Amino acid sequence: MLYLNKTKIFSVLIVLSIFLYSCNDLKEEVFSFNTQSNAIVDIKGVDLAMNGVYDAWISALGNRLFRWSICSGPSQYTVCRFDPTNRDARYVSYLWDPSDRFFTTRIWTLAYQTIQRANIVIDAIPNADISEAQAENRLAEARFLRANEYFFMVRLFGGVPLHLVPTSEVNSDLLNGNSLPRNSAQEVYDAIIADLEYAQDKLPATRPTNENGRPTSGAVKSLLGEVYLQMAGLKQSNPSLGITGGSYQMAVDKLLEVVNSNVYDLQPTYKDVFDTNNEFNNEIIWAQPNIIGNTFAGNLIPWALRPPNTPGAGSAGVGAFNEWALSLEFYESFEPTDPRRDVTMAYSYEAFNGETITFNQPPFPVFENGITTYDETTGLGFNKWFEGGGNGTNSNENDEVFIRYADVLLMLAEAYVGAGNSTQALPHINRVRSRVGLASLGSVTLENIKQERAWELAGEYQEYFDLQRWGDVEKAMQEGPDAVADYAERYETMPLPSDALQGNGNLVQNAGW
Repeated sequence: MLYLNKTKIFSVLIVLSIFLYSCNDLKEEVFSFNTQSNAIVDIKGVDLAMNGVYDAWISALGNRLFRWSICSGPSQYTVCRFDPTNRDARYVSYLWDPSDRFFTTRIWTLAYQTIQRANIVIDAIPNADISEAQAENRLAEARFLRANEYFFMVRLFGGVPLHLVPTSEVNSDLLNGNSLPRNSAQEVYDAIIADLEYAQDKLPATRPTNENGRPTSGAVKSLLGEVYLQMAGLKQSNPSLGITGGSYQMAVDKLLEVVNSNVYDLQPTYKDVFDTNNEFNNEIIWAQPNIIGNTFAGNLIPWALRPPNTPGAGSAGVGAFNEWALSLEFYESFEPTDPRRDVTMAYSYEAFNGETITFNQPPFPVFENGITTYDETTGLGFNKWFEGGGNGTNSNENDEVFIRYADVLLMLAEAYVGAGNSTQALPHINRVRSRVGLASLGSVTLENIKQERAWELAGEYQEYFDLQRWGDVEKAMQEGPDAVADYAERYETMPLPSDALQGNGNLVQNAGW
C-alpha cells in the first residue's frame, strides 16, 4: 500500500517502482488511466490506483500554488507586487480572465483529472478481490477526494458538469466536462453530501504516521460541516445560485461531532501549528505532506509567499519570490500582543546573508527575483511557512494544511450565530482567542467571527469562499488596495475557462463573463 508519509515514502516507492508525485511515472508504471484498466483487481491494484487520484490532485509542482492564488488572492488584505494586469496579479486585482490558461484552465483540468481517477477507482472496487472492510475503506477515501474536488469547483464556478461514473475517453473533452452540460449548484452539492455521508463512518478516527495525509472520519465530518455552512450562507448571500439544502443547524450538528470526538485540540501556541518539527500535530485534521529537497514532492508556496532573500524559501542565490503578500493595514489590525501577527507576516527578518531587513525601512539590500524594495508596494511577506533552510524553489518541506481544529471551532461559532444561538458560539471563538492571549468576548456577532477568521486563517485557502458565504465580495473589492475592477454580480463566482467552453459546446458561461 502506498501512503502520503514523507518519512517512509521513498522506501515504499522503491518497492513499487513508482514516484508518487510524477504523473508520467504513475501512468507508465501502474496502468494507463487512458483505458478502463483491468489492473484494479486486488488490494495492490486498488492502492496503486488510489495513488493515481492523489497524483492528479497534487499534480506535481503547481496545483496548490494556483489554488492558493484563486482562494486567498481575492481578499481585501492580499496584495501583489506586480501590475494589476499581470497574470500573477489578476486574482488580487479582480481582472479575471476566462482565457487564462496558466491558472483558470489548469484548475479546471486538474480537478476533472482527479474526479475521473476517483470515478475509476470507485467503479472498480466492487469487482476487486478484496475484503468488505477494505472495499468500504477505499471507497470512502475515493469518495471523499471526489467530494473535495466538487466542493472546490462548485464554490468557484457554481454548477459544473457532474461526473459520477468513469468515461471511456480521457482526453481534452473529458477535462472540459466531456460534453455534459452544467448541473445546477444544488445538484452538485447533493452529490458532495452523498459522498461525504457515505465516507464519514467508514474511515478511521486517526491514522498511524505512515498514513499521514490520508483522510480520517474527522476530516470527512469537518468538510461536511463546512459544506452545510457554505450552503446556508449562500442561500442568503447569493440566491441566484438556487441553493435549497444545508442549514446552519446542520453545520452545528456535524461540526459538534468533530469537537466531541476529543481527537483534536489546539496547539499550545499559534507558532506550534506550523512548526516543521511538529507536523501532523493534533490540531491538524487534513493536510498534504511535503518532502524537503525533492523537486516533485516539496512545497512551492513558501518560495512564492515569503519575503525577499528569505533563507527558508530557497537556497542562497534563489530567494523568495514575494509574489503575493499581506497589506500593512492588515498587519496593523492585530492587537500588538497577538502572536498571530508576527507568525503570519514578516515585518522584520534575517535574510540568507545574515542581514536584517525591516518593512518600510530603506535602504534595502540587493534582492533576488527583480525585487527592489520591501514596503507597501510589495506587502508583508508570509511568515507561516518557514523551515529555517531550503533546497530550492519547489523543495520546501512545509505541509499544506487544509483543515485544522481552529477552523472547525470558528466554523462552529459561525454556525451557532447563523442559527440564532450566539451564546453557544462564545466558548468556541473564545478558545481560539484564549490561545493567543486575547480577552474573551462577552457576546459575539458575525462581524467578530469574520475578523477572527481573518487573523487566524490568513493565507490558508479560505478567503474567497468566506467572502462568498458572507456576501462580502463587493466589500473586499472596495477595500482591497490592489483591487482595481468595479464590483458586479459576476464576481460572486469565477468565469469558466474559455478552453472548457470551446471544448464542450454544451457548457454555458457564467452571467456577465
